[in-house]
Amino acid sequence: MKIDEIRIFLISLLTLCIMAVLIIISQVTVLEQWLSIIVDVASAVFGVGSAVTFTKSISITTSIKNKSKDNNKIKIEGQSQVGQASIVTQQGNVINNFANNDNKNIIKAIEIFTESFNKLQINNTAEIVKLTIEQLKTEKNNVNKPSDDWLMKFFRYSQEVSDLDFQKVWSDVLLYEMKNPNSIKVRALEELSWMSKEEMLILEKLSRYSFKFGDIIGIPTDYTNDVQFIELSQLADIGIIKSESMMTWQMTIDTKSNSNIVNKYFVILISNETEKSIKIDIPIRGYTEIGSQIIKSIGLTSSDMEFKNFASHLKDKHKQLKISLHRINYIKDNQINYQKQDLLSPHY
Repeated sequence: MKIDEIRIFLISLLTLCIMAVLIIISQVTVLEQWLSIIVDVASAVFGVGSAVTFTKSISITTSIKNKSKDNNKIKIEGQSQVGQASIVTQQGNVINNFANNDNKNIIKAIEIFTESFNKLQINNTAEIVKLTIEQLKTEKNNVNKPSDDWLMKFFRYSQEVSDLDFQKVWSDVLLYEMKNPNSIKVRALEELSWMSKEEMLILEKLSRYSFKFGDIIGIPTDYTNDVQFIELSQLADIGIIKSESMMTWQMTIDTKSNSNIVNKYFVILISNETEKSIKIDIPIRGYTEIGSQIIKSIGLTSSDMEFKNFASHLKDKHKQLKISLHRINYIKDNQINYQKQDLLSPHY
């Protein structure tokens, strides 16, 4: 086989592969608008001035039926129609014909891959929904159906998640939106879809030291040595944590008044019994709005032990204030009902 013929064959093969990827991603029936791009890419790679002409469009029709013997009760059937395609020179002479017996295996392989890819996406979605249903079985409060637009985006971003741990994460996000309508933005779904498992493990670790300071969720940087700078930088690079390395949460406590810091089960009470106002400055690394939505929706909360240690840290650092830690009974209308026992008391 001559070198030019080898190049032509490779261009043909590359063209088919690019077409398959476009079909899988977009699932549209008309690809004429992409053809010139495909030819440009192939020509640029191989340095051959060729044009590709397709005499028929390529279509993939996918139907989903709800009758199946598997556990997901979902079945996918794929049907494809591949038309004849030829590679021609700039002079218009036909060099090679795609519709020949030698290419049947290639075309069949693409069809099998397309069907398998779509089936995998459907199965992934089914697993996420099943996990959500299991959690809903024990939910006593009413939940709401998310908007159709939100659901379309949710399944678009989650359909390629095959990892069981990540499927659980996406299930938690869906359930949180059902309990708290319009609380998770589409941008948060997109950001979550890009997170690697390593980044998720870092987020889980840092959430142990993430406390709520007013309306901000942040990590007190002067409290723990377990949080590494590289970990903060990784989450800042993907938009989970704010890029500012030096943030300070300030709290001014007037004379004869008090304030608090709350996590899920405990509250730190900070009381000023002196005759003058006292200001507390706490260096923190704050979460972005998207980061806050993600950690809330997947149920990441600060460690009770770390929250207690942080309360002790504040008490040792601000001896002019009365600082105590209490277990929360309930919170209603922004009012905290808590137990009287001070968990920081030496007698506890």
